Amino acid sequence: MTGDAARMTPSKRRLLAALMSLAGVLAGLAAAEVYLRSAELRVDDPYLHHTYKKNAEVAHQGIAYRTNSLGFRDRAPREVGRRTERRFRILVLGDSFAAGSKVDYEDCFAARLEAMFRRDGEDVEVLNGGVTSLSPSLEYRKLARFLDQGYAADMVVLMLDISDVMDEAGLGGAPERKTWASVASGSRVVQQLRRVRRDPDRGLDWDDPRAGWTELDWAAHPWIEEGLRRCQQGILDASRLCRQRGMPFLLVFHPWPHQLRSSRRPSPQQTIFSDFAKRQGVTFHDLFPAFFALEDWRSCYLPGDGHWNKDGHALVARSLYARLRALKARLPTADRDPGVL
Repeated sequence: MTGDAARMTPSKRRLLAALMSLAGVLAGLAAAEVYLRSAELRVDDPYLHHTYKKNAEVAHQGIAYRTNSLGFRDRAPREVGRRTERRFRILVLGDSFAAGSKVDYEDCFAARLEAMFRRDGEDVEVLNGGVTSLSPSLEYRKLARFLDQGYAADMVVLMLDISDVMDEAGLGGAPERKTWASVASGSRVVQQLRRVRRDPDRGLDWDDPRAGWTELDWAAHPWIEEGLRRCQQGILDASRLCRQRGMPFLLVFHPWPHQLRSSRRPSPQQTIFSDFAKRQGVTFHDLFPAFFALEDWRSCYLPGDGHWNKDGHALVARSLYARLRALKARLPTADRDPGVL
């Protein structure tokens, strides 16, 4: 024991020991935070807000996530050519539903679509540009970057998610005021602890406004109209860019369990976006009827989660395949060079 420590009172020695223990805990938490962030697929992007790492391999909750040279989820890391080596390329844009969150890549609808085209003798590549929590204004930017960098596609599919409305409202609002609670909620350690504590039998948060805004009193939630406006503008920007480049554009919207549990038929989401698409001349595909027709819609969702399981992705792929084949058949593409717009 040093001379200074020997002269300390017992209470001061206990305080020093407590402070040293706290420093050790904080150092451990900081190391854990660095590790968890380094193991993440998602990274910040100044133009897109966030994206996925390029040519990465990350395991999360038993699922292997791999990306290609564009940072798009793929079967394996690979270099994506600016023009496809196949006869036709479809680019899918969207959020975690499009990316295939919590399912193996071969089970997600984008991979299934590609397999279905090839099964029927059509040499089609499907690029999966879905990224967790992207929304239409950011998906438009992702499309613009893709094209500005010299990449080509023959058709673009934008998957509109119910949560996009709240996501867009947040993008258009005032910068979030940083508080200890908001900083803590962004910690990967805190998020991991919440996952461990979560009881899977509790199921979904049925009061989550991101998914349940269709059931809310809009007068009490002014962000809904702002989010809808921004969503629709992002869709228009993407569809107009596709039109300028001679690429067919398909808007697709689908339900969360919140809309399937509701007695409202059609869902307000269906009515709002189908009416919008018709007014603006945007080609669209409504997946609500395919889910409404199910005897038990729960069979297509992960337990306690709003995302599709492999059966949900299979249902989406079957519904979309017929529509995409019909759109593709109308194009004068039979003799054109691969990837030429």
